[in-house]
Amino acid sequence: MKLVKFNDPMNYPMTFSDIFDDFFTSSLNKAQKNLTPSVNIVENEKDYVIEVAVPGKDKDDFKIALNNDVLTISTEKKDEKCDKTKNYIRQEFCYCAFERSFNLSDDIDQDKIDAKYENGMLEVILPKREVTVNAKNKSIAIK
Repeated sequence: MKLVKFNDPMNYPMTFSDIFDDFFTSSLNKAQKNLTPSVNIVENEKDYVIEVAVPGKDKDDFKIALNNDVLTISTEKKDEKCDKTKNYIRQEFCYCAFERSFNLSDDIDQDKIDAKYENGMLEVILPKREVTVNAKNKSIAIK
C-alpha cells in the first residue's frame, strides 16, 4: 500500500498575501492552518489499519470513498455558530477541512473495508484477501 503524494502548501513560493499574513500571525499559526492529521498505517496478518488522529470530530463528519483503487478520507465542516455581527479583521476557525488519499494494493479485499471512530481516532480497516494455497503434490488422472 502506498501513500499518494499531495501538494504541500509550505513548498509554494511566498506571495504578497503570505507576507501580509505573516505580519499578523506567527509562523506556528500559519503551519497549523495547513496541517493534515497524522496517520499511522499498521500491517498485521489479516489486514492493514489506517489510524488517523482527529480529535474533536464526530463520526458523521467523515467521508470515506473508494474510487479506482484509491481510498480517500476527508472531512469538511463549517461552524454555523460563527458570530456574523462582529467586524472580524481575520477569522480562521469557522471552517475545517482535510483530505488524505491512499493507493490500495491488490491484496486488499475492497468489499470488506470497515471503519470506526472512537476517542479522537479514526481507524479504517483494510482486510487482506484470503490466499488460497494450491497443493504442491497433486495427482492428475489421465482420461
